[in-house]
Amino acid sequence: MFPWYSDGEPIMWWSPDPRGIILTDQLRINRTLRKVLKQQNFTVTLNQAFDRVIHYCADAPFRKEDTWIVDDMLAAYQHLHDNGDAHSIEVWMDGELAGGLYGVAINGSFSGESMFYRKSNASKIALVYLNALLKSQNVPLIDCQMLNPFLEDMGCVEVSRSQFMTLKEKALAVLLPTDFWLPRQLTEEP
Repeated sequence: MFPWYSDGEPIMWWSPDPRGIILTDQLRINRTLRKVLKQQNFTVTLNQAFDRVIHYCADAPFRKEDTWIVDDMLAAYQHLHDNGDAHSIEVWMDGELAGGLYGVAINGSFSGESMFYRKSNASKIALVYLNALLKSQNVPLIDCQMLNPFLEDMGCVEVSRSQFMTLKEKALAVLLPTDFWLPRQLTEEP
């Protein structure tokens, strides 16, 4: 379940059926993104700018509706991050934070919450590096919660609740190394 929240309303909890997921062995990288990845005109880090990532996600200029990442949600996710349960992937270009994503992890289960980009392809790069990081530990999926055109282009598919729960249990059973989420630069190429 994940929260959906608006100012002045109670927090509502959602568990969609079907559920949007990316199987880590089926991430799609199109030709344009493959070229960008080969050029290496970026740096990718883990958990080095969580607060900035979540604020950019809240204020993403491409968002057509009001953000659900209001002050109470910002504080809750920051608390999860401080406790080692919420994590961010940051993409840096020309010394600036160009894109990223954040989500919540329990063992090998990672549920993406939001992503943003300020430069073309930056959020896609973050997703590719997250996928490679999780795949390196045999984590079977990234929980995307709901399908959208952006995620569908990256290989996100919808599965039934029972399929999702089976895959989620496999992910939860993956015990990650104790230093897995430590802040660092990610150098492992996807």
